[in-house]
Amino acid sequence: MQLKSLELFNFRCFEHETINFQKYNALLGSNNSGKSTILHALDIFFGSNQKSTLLKPDDFRVDGTENEIRIKVTFGDLTEDAQQDFQDYFRAGEICFLIKAQSDDEGNVKAHFHGVRNGINDFRLFFEAGNAAEKKEIYKTLQETYTDLPNYTSAPAAKRALNDFEAGNPELTVEIESPVQAYGVAGPLHLLNKYLQWVYIPAVKDAAEENFEAKNSAFKTLINRAVRSKIDWDNELQEIKNATYLEITDLTEKNSQPLSDLQDQITTEFQLLTSTPSQVKLNWSDAAETVNVAAPNALATIDDQSFEGDISHFGHGLQRNYLIALLNVNAKIATEGDTSLLLACEEPELYQHPPQARFLSNSLKELSDTNQVILTTHSPLFITARELDAIRVVQKDYAQGRSAVHSSTLQDHRDRISTAKGEDPIGLNASLAALHQHLQPVVNELFFARHIVLVEGPEDEAVLKTMLQLKNLQRKFDQAGAHIVRVDGKQNLINAISIAKGFNIPHFVVFDADTDKVKEAKKNAQLHSTIFSLLDEDIKDLNPENTLWLSNAVVWPTSLTEILKSQLPNWEDEQTKTANNFGGDSKRLRKNPIALEATLTRCWTDFETVDSEVHKLCELLIEKIT
Repeated sequence: MQLKSLELFNFRCFEHETINFQKYNALLGSNNSGKSTILHALDIFFGSNQKSTLLKPDDFRVDGTENEIRIKVTFGDLTEDAQQDFQDYFRAGEICFLIKAQSDDEGNVKAHFHGVRNGINDFRLFFEAGNAAEKKEIYKTLQETYTDLPNYTSAPAAKRALNDFEAGNPELTVEIESPVQAYGVAGPLHLLNKYLQWVYIPAVKDAAEENFEAKNSAFKTLINRAVRSKIDWDNELQEIKNATYLEITDLTEKNSQPLSDLQDQITTEFQLLTSTPSQVKLNWSDAAETVNVAAPNALATIDDQSFEGDISHFGHGLQRNYLIALLNVNAKIATEGDTSLLLACEEPELYQHPPQARFLSNSLKELSDTNQVILTTHSPLFITARELDAIRVVQKDYAQGRSAVHSSTLQDHRDRISTAKGEDPIGLNASLAALHQHLQPVVNELFFARHIVLVEGPEDEAVLKTMLQLKNLQRKFDQAGAHIVRVDGKQNLINAISIAKGFNIPHFVVFDADTDKVKEAKKNAQLHSTIFSLLDEDIKDLNPENTLWLSNAVVWPTSLTEILKSQLPNWEDEQTKTANNFGGDSKRLRKNPIALEATLTRCWTDFETVDSEVHKLCELLIEKIT
C-alpha cells in the first residue's frame, strides 16, 4: 500500500490544497511556508480515531473557524488482501478516507472518519440498503436505466456487477462520502496499520526521549522492524500466552469458593441498604482479558570507548546518527509481510556535517525503493535532477494568508525548453544529464527562497549584493525572502528559468547581451531568443545596443562591469588601487567578488550621486519583491 494524495481544506495555512505523493518526496520552500503542516496533517490522520482526535481549535484557519476542517487521504497499490479488507471503499485501484471536524461554540473539536469512494450516485441506494431483498428490487430498477447491467443472481454478484460498471465508466462517477462513520468507532486505522506503518520524526525529535520506546513512537517502530527481521518469536509468545491462560483459568477455578463467600458477604450488606430483593454476583473475568504478553523492547546505549551510557548523555549529532543507523538498517530489510513503511522526516540534515547529510540523503532514497519517504529539508544537498519529479515546493501568499504546493516534472522541464528553442524535444535521459550537471547546491538554493534574482556569475552577484548593502536595501531584500542565485554562465540561465517557472517561484533575471563580442553574436542571439521566450517576452532585437528593462528581467548591452566603467570615470583607477592593496594584478582581479566589493566601496562617495542604471536596478528589485 502507498500514500497517493493528501487533500487539505481549511487546515491551518491551507485553504484548499491537494498534494500528490510518490515513493520519494521532498517538501521544499522558505520558512513558515507550510511544509511541516503537511506532515502534521498526516500525523493527525494516523493518530486519530472515532473516539478522539488530535485536532485542536487553533488548527482551523483564522478566517475559517465557522467552516469544517477536511483531511482527505488516498491510498493506492493495494495488495489483494488489502483490497478484500477495504472492499466497501476500494474503487479504481484506490481507497480514500476523510476526517471531517467542526468546532463548537465552546471551542471543542468534534471529528468523524468517513470513507470516500468514486461511484455512480444512482447506485448509492443499493450499497446503503439493509438487506438482500431491498438490494434485489433496487438493482432491478437500476437495470431499467443502465441496460448493460447483467441479470440479478445474488446480492454479492450484483455488487460486483455495479463495481465493475463504475470502474468501466469513470466519467459517470462522483465522489461519494459514506453516510455513517467508516468502520464504526474503531475507524479504519486498525486495518490501515496492517499494511502501512506510519513513522513521523519531527525536526526537534530527541532520540533520548524515546529510548524507552514509548508506544507507537518513531524509534520503536524503526527498531522493532529491525528486530523482527532477525527474530520471529510470535509462536513462542503465543505459547507463553496460552500456558499463562491455562494457569490463570486453573487459579480462578481453585478460588471460586472464596469469591462466592465474598459475594454472599457483600449481598448481605447490600440488602440492608435496599428494600428490593436484589443481590450482588461476583464472577472472575475471562482469563483471556487478563493475559497480555508482549515482546520485550530493545533499549539502546552508546559506548564510545571512554564512556557508556544512555543516548541522552551524548550530543545531538550522535543522537541523529543513531537515527541514520536505524534508517539504514530498515532500508536493507525486506518488506515485512504486506506491511510497508511510510516515513515522514523533518529536516534530516539537522546536526549533520555535509558529507553525513549526503550519506543520509542517499539512505533515504534507498529506503524509498521498498517503502515510502516524505521529507522536509532546508538543505540543497538533498536535491538532484533525479529527484525533480519528487520535489514539492510549498509557498505562502502572505497577502492572501494561504499556502499552495507546486510540482513539476523532468518531462515538463524538457518540453518547456524545447518549445522556447523551437526545436524537437531531446530524450529524457539527455535532459536529465544536462539538468543534473546544473542542479548543484548553489543553484538549488532557488527552491528555498520566496523570490529569486538569477544572475550569470560571481561578479554580478558581488556587485548587486554590495550595492544593496551600500544603499541600505539589503535588510529589505532579506526580509522579503529574496535571494540572489548565480548560475555560472548565461547558458545555464535556461535551466534555472525553466525550473523557476515550473515550480512557480517568482524570479527576476539579470544578464549580459555581450554585444561587444562580435564573433559570438549569432550564438548569443539564439541564446537570447530562448531566454526571452522562457520569460514570455517578445523581443525582436536579440543583440540590443541599449539596456533592456523588461517586466522580469534586465539585459545589459555588454556587461555589468562595463556599465560601471562607463558611469564611473575613475572606476579603472580605483580597480588598480584595489588590486595594489590586494597585492595582485587588476586584470586578474577584475571579476573577483571581494575585489569588486572593495572597489565599489571605494567609489561609493562618487557613485552615490551618479544617476546609474545599477542604482535603478536595486530599487526595482526592492519594488518587485515588496
